[in-house]
Amino acid sequence: MPPQTDRQPPAREGDVINASVVDEDHEGITVKGARQLATGLPMAQEILLAAVQPLKPGDERASFTAMVPLNAKGVKLMSRRSYEQMASSKFDYPLSSRFDENDTVIYCDEVKIPWERVFVHNDVKMARAQWFDIPVMAYQNYPAQIRLGVKLRFLLGLAYRMAEENGLLHLPPVMEVLGQMAAEVNVVQGMIVAMETNGEQYGKYFIPNSSLQYSAMVYAQSLHPVFIARMRELAGGSMLSMPSSVADLTSPATAEYMERVHGTAKRSAVDRVKLFNLGWDAIGTEFASRHAQYEIFYSGPAFGNRIRNYSGYDWESAVSLVDGFLASCGNPDSE
Repeated sequence: MPPQTDRQPPAREGDVINASVVDEDHEGITVKGARQLATGLPMAQEILLAAVQPLKPGDERASFTAMVPLNAKGVKLMSRRSYEQMASSKFDYPLSSRFDENDTVIYCDEVKIPWERVFVHNDVKMARAQWFDIPVMAYQNYPAQIRLGVKLRFLLGLAYRMAEENGLLHLPPVMEVLGQMAAEVNVVQGMIVAMETNGEQYGKYFIPNSSLQYSAMVYAQSLHPVFIARMRELAGGSMLSMPSSVADLTSPATAEYMERVHGTAKRSAVDRVKLFNLGWDAIGTEFASRHAQYEIFYSGPAFGNRIRNYSGYDWESAVSLVDGFLASCGNPDSE
C-alpha cells in the first residue's frame, strides 16, 4: 500500500510519495517512492512490489508489479523500533523477546528493475486482476484465519490460566465470560472449517470459499478488540503488581520477599510471575499493542472488507427465500 502521507501533497515539489515508475528504457523500469507495510522485511532477500489498493485511469505509473532484491541500489528500509531488542530477558518478555516481527516501510530511490523482473506495467486493470480475478487473495486470507484461530485459542487458554491462578473459576460471572470467549474461538474455527468444506476446484487447485473468508475477516476485525478487553477484565490488577524484573526473584536481598508476596500454596513466585508476565506481554506491552493494531488493519480497513463481503455474498440465495414466501401469500383478488 502507499504510505498514508500519500493522501497529502508532497513536502517538496517533484517528490513522489507512492512508489511509481519515473523512467523506463530497453533495460527496465526505474521506480521512485515508498510502500508500506512489509512485516518481517529485514529478514527477506527480495520483495514483491505491487499495487493492492484500488487504482483508476491516470494511476498507471503506480500500476506495476515487480520482484526487487533488497540489495538493489537505491533500496532503503525504514523499520520501526524493535521490541525484541528492547526486551530485557525472555523471562520478563516471553513473547516480545522471541516473536517480534519488524514492520518496515520500503523506499525506492530511483531503483532500476530489469524487465525480466517486471510482471505488470502501465496497466491499471491488470494490477487489480492479478489479485482478484484469480484466487490469490483466497490463498492469502485462508492461512491468515488459521493463524488467528490458533492465536485466539492461545489467548483463551491464557485467560483461563490467569483466572484460575486468581481463584476466580468458581464464580458464575467468570464462567460466563470464559464461555463467551470459548464460543467466539469456536466461531472462528467453524468459519475455517466452513470455508474448507464449501470451497471449489480451480484447475488442479482447491480454493477455500471466498465469501466465507470475507465474512470471517469482518467478524475477526470486530472480535479481537473485545476479546482482549475481556482478558483485561479477567486479569484485574495481577499483571500490574509484578516485580520490576527477573532480578527481583534472584537477588538475595529481595528473593525471599518476592516468594512471600507472589508465591502461593500451589505455585511458586517464579511460576506465578512467569504466568502474568506472559499475560502482560500478550495484551499490555508495546508488542501486544502492535498485535492489537495489526489484527484490526492487517487485511485493510474494516469498511473495505465489509464492502468486499457485500460484493461476494450470494444475495440470490437469501432474497429467493423472501420472494418464494411472498409468492405463496397470494394476491388480494385470490383471497
